[in-house]
Amino acid sequence: MMREFLAVFIGGGCGASLRYACVRWLFAFEAHRHHAWSPIMLINVLGSFIMGVLYIVLVKHFAVNAYWRGLLMVGLLGGFTTFSSFSLDAMVAIENGNVSGALFTVLLSVVGSLSMCFLGIYLAKIFLNYVG
Repeated sequence: MMREFLAVFIGGGCGASLRYACVRWLFAFEAHRHHAWSPIMLINVLGSFIMGVLYIVLVKHFAVNAYWRGLLMVGLLGGFTTFSSFSLDAMVAIENGNVSGALFTVLLSVVGSLSMCFLGIYLAKIFLNYVG
């Protein structure tokens, strides 16, 4: 178990660093932005695509051990974008015939996350205006 934990830890650090580097690189192209996409959105979409590929290749086809799944899927891609893990959870639920559970997860995750982000911004603004 400790080996898998360390694999996730190392992969997560690498994935987060990769995300940071990609965002910085992609923002360099946004000086005169005239489009709807953002670097984070691109990373989420790319990470979800890679997660789907790795799921089929590593889990379904080669059945790699927990160490490699933890390093690459949970750690690296989870650090690169947690959206990829969310996407995989929804797709596995659909694959297992739990379409309603997948839809509930998607709707609650997206609406809930956006709502909580809005609430956090709103409350932080109120607090900061109150204290200073």
